Amino acid sequence: MENKAHALAAGAFVLLMFALLAGLAFWLTRDSGGQQHRYEISTTQNVAYLQPQSLVRYRGVAIGRVDSIGFDTRQPGHVLLRLLIDSNAPLTRSSYATIALQGVTGLGYVQIEDEAPESPRLAANDADPPRISLRPGLLDQLLGQSQAIVGQMSQLASTLEPSFKALPALSRQAMTTLQSLEQAAHGVRNTSEQMAQGSAALAQTIDTFGAATLPKLGEVADETSRAMHQLRRTVNAVDENPQALIFGNGPAAPGPGEVGFERPEVRP
Repeated sequence: MENKAHALAAGAFVLLMFALLAGLAFWLTRDSGGQQHRYEISTTQNVAYLQPQSLVRYRGVAIGRVDSIGFDTRQPGHVLLRLLIDSNAPLTRSSYATIALQGVTGLGYVQIEDEAPESPRLAANDADPPRISLRPGLLDQLLGQSQAIVGQMSQLASTLEPSFKALPALSRQAMTTLQSLEQAAHGVRNTSEQMAQGSAALAQTIDTFGAATLPKLGEVADETSRAMHQLRRTVNAVDENPQALIFGNGPAAPGPGEVGFERPEVRP
């Protein structure tokens, strides 16, 4: 009897769990209290974050769910999202959708926005569901900008590659130039030292010349002056008595009081 009671209890528990799961599934897939209409989104964007039963929100308010995801037979290469949206959702002809991520779970949902809420309402037609345009969401924009940045970086790297290759040669050239400048500076320094030494030697020579040579030059000038004076006297004497060069000067003429002195005649 106890075994039968345990079996009945286990069976009842299993039935209860199935009932709870069925109720949860019904609650998750239930309509929001009103009639729902079909809408479609045809896109070439990546819809990997979406799955059937993903939420559809209008400015953050849940208005429906994704019914199915497949391929668009009317537009090859496009993915077709079929949506079930409440009839009371204020969709207009200017409404558009984006794919957004919910929190940190990574689950996606369809976010519908409206540029002009005063636009005419988007009429429902379940036989030929109206289509809502899908624009790139924030994640797609970031990915697009990242790809653009990567492309620009690649172009910049290609542009700078010749400059990077030229850097070693420029470095060697700069090193050679620095060495040449250093050698030139060394040569200028040596020349300056030589000029300083030459200036010191010249100054010493001038001092030596002034201390020793100038007095001797003065003596030579004095002797030369005396010799010129003597030569002038000789020339004057020869001019007054030219025969003195042949016969000599002879005896000197007697002066006053000496024998043979003759007084010169005084002319009136």
